[in-house]
Amino acid sequence: MGTDILIYLGGLALLDTLSPTIIGVTLFLILTDNKNLTSRLLTYLSTVVLLYFSLGIIMMIGLNYIIEAFSNIFQNRIFSWVIFILGVILFTASFFISENKKDNIPKPKSQSIFSIIFIGVTTFIMAVFV
Repeated sequence: MGTDILIYLGGLALLDTLSPTIIGVTLFLILTDNKNLTSRLLTYLSTVVLLYFSLGIIMMIGLNYIIEAFSNIFQNRIFSWVIFILGVILFTASFFISENKKDNIPKPKSQSIFSIIFIGVTTFIMAVFV
């Protein structure tokens, strides 16, 4: 592995850390949790880092072949139309959902370490697969 590839990978890793979901959840944790901010923030960020690192290892091992095997599903015309129609329905439904008129940021009911790890896993799934 040459130096140029390491520079490209480092640049892509830096670009990936600027994900809006990761920045948004980090800011949310900073603004809402004053009691155990350090432990919860480090738990969240280490969960996301561990999952991204695991995904990189899995992709190097050979997940690429599995993805290529399932990529034919996404090139199917019927599947593409179903996804398109589902997207139009969700987009249209978003205009009919009422908003809460509260100005304060909603706080989660539980801020345990397990819930912070779950938020990290959910953030990872949304950033990678959506």
